[in-house]
Amino acid sequence: MVNKDKGTIQFDDKFTIQDSQEMDLFGYMKTAKNDGSNIRSAAVRLSNAISLEDYKSDMDFLNNKGLADRINEFPNLANVEQHLSYYTYTITIDLEKIGK
Repeated sequence: MVNKDKGTIQFDDKFTIQDSQEMDLFGYMKTAKNDGSNIRSAAVRLSNAISLEDYKSDMDFLNNKGLADRINEFPNLANVEQHLSYYTYTITIDLEKIGK
């Protein structure tokens, strides 16, 4: 379902939204060398979350280990600012787009 054939860890070209709820709900971008990209926008979206408490400057790391483990590759690392708080946000779901 995931590979690194094109130099980037991404969903395999042969898998579609019928094969993956993750791809159907949250979208994807499949790169194509010299041919642009195949993009599906997410049917499920979150608005910007607004913290209800002050930020304390905590740092953490994240990676794409979940995708990388599926094909026995090493994940890519990144820094992330971590904050424990209550947030307010909105979730929208385009029901007409799911499964299509």
